Amino acid sequence: MKISLIIIIFVLLCSCTQQNEKNISTQVVEGYADLVLTNYQDSLETAKKLKEAINTFVNNPTQETLDAAKQSWFTARVYYNQTEGYRFYDGPIDDEDGPEALLNAWPMDEVYIDYVEGNANGGIINNTAMTITAENLISLNEKDGDANISTGYHAIEFLLWGQDLSKDDAGQRSYKDYVDAKNHERRAQYLQVVADLLIKHLQHLVDEWSASENPNYRTQFLKLQPQEAIHKILTGIHELSTGELPGERMAVALTNHDQEDEHSCFSDNTCLDIRDNQKSMSNIYFGTYNGLNKNLDVKGIHDWLSTKDSELAKQIQNKIADVESSITKITKHRFDRLIAADNPEGNALVKDTIKTLNEQGELFAKAIERAKTK
Repeated sequence: MKISLIIIIFVLLCSCTQQNEKNISTQVVEGYADLVLTNYQDSLETAKKLKEAINTFVNNPTQETLDAAKQSWFTARVYYNQTEGYRFYDGPIDDEDGPEALLNAWPMDEVYIDYVEGNANGGIINNTAMTITAENLISLNEKDGDANISTGYHAIEFLLWGQDLSKDDAGQRSYKDYVDAKNHERRAQYLQVVADLLIKHLQHLVDEWSASENPNYRTQFLKLQPQEAIHKILTGIHELSTGELPGERMAVALTNHDQEDEHSCFSDNTCLDIRDNQKSMSNIYFGTYNGLNKNLDVKGIHDWLSTKDSELAKQIQNKIADVESSITKITKHRFDRLIAADNPEGNALVKDTIKTLNEQGELFAKAIERAKTK
């Protein structure tokens, strides 16, 4: 009888533990969907404010209105950069119909859009045979080459800052490019059209994650088995931590010692891009988000993993702190100076950040393996 009682208690305890894990998994998935939606809503709202600032600028081009438009772009980037962890698992941002390439593609060949040093007649803007419409700019994006970027945040960035020709400062485009320079009216039109497209494509993502739109991607996502959804969530931050951020966005520029390969090369915002991309992963892992109008504190991957492998959960928590510390060091500098061939100390700071990001990604990979187990 005692043995039977022990067995019954053991079975009940196991059942309770499994139910608790299932409940936490479900809460993590639901919390993630809320986090994604709120983040995209903030990205959309700041994009709309950017469009307002651009309209004010093109209607009254002055140094003051240009600076205000640039500041609005900086603000918009803070929120969009924190969405990067929602990629890499064929979600609505980067499935076959997703707008990612129209939003954040880079590096871009500047002369595809406008004049550059040594080519005063370059670009779509100076090709007066080309009508500047949303449809045309979408069709031209990445046409005949990945660097042929015609839309998105970096197209707007180039149109506000111009080429970055110095390691010690950002681009120095004059507001007069929108006053009396060649094809200034087309330049203003182009800037407004790409700002409209930014809003359109972000609205698509908000709609796909909205709790009121049905059916949409959120509906499908919440119908997945919790472990499958968690696998997707972890895939996103793993790929960002091991491939995209330390590789494409940092190692390539460092290896080439070329500022043209940095993420936001015209505005010199790259170090802050890196900071906010890491913030994206931290938000997802811990289930926290500091938004424009509200903050979220939901169940995160850490809560789920702590029930599966508390030691691994602690290791990831510590590694995230290491990555943030390493990134803090590089945010004190311009990325184009850090990667310069004659700056071994700066190179070392970038290499250390790359190293810690990859280590973080390796731990995320272990968490993915835990998501495969019942």
